[in-house]
Amino acid sequence: MAYVRCQRCERPTCPACQVPSTVGVHCVDCARQSQAGRRQARTLLGGTVVSDAVVTKVLIGLCVAAYVVQGARPGAGRSTGLPCGSGRQ
Repeated sequence: MAYVRCQRCERPTCPACQVPSTVGVHCVDCARQSQAGRRQARTLLGGTVVSDAVVTKVLIGLCVAAYVVQGARPGAGRSTGLPCGSGRQ
């Protein structure tokens, strides 16, 4: 016998079928119904959220590669044309 009831429809729910939420426990039917009415997540600028993020991973890889090259070759990051030191004469 279930003593826990759904917060929306007041039907008893068994412990195996309960869906926890921020306001209590929902039955499977109410949880499914609330998911259907929910909007898809958007980014800050209104685009759709992607889980793969290939461009971001490529940019991070390029930054790491540039860091490794600068550490492996002394002077690889200095392309200012100024003499060594503080840059002032």
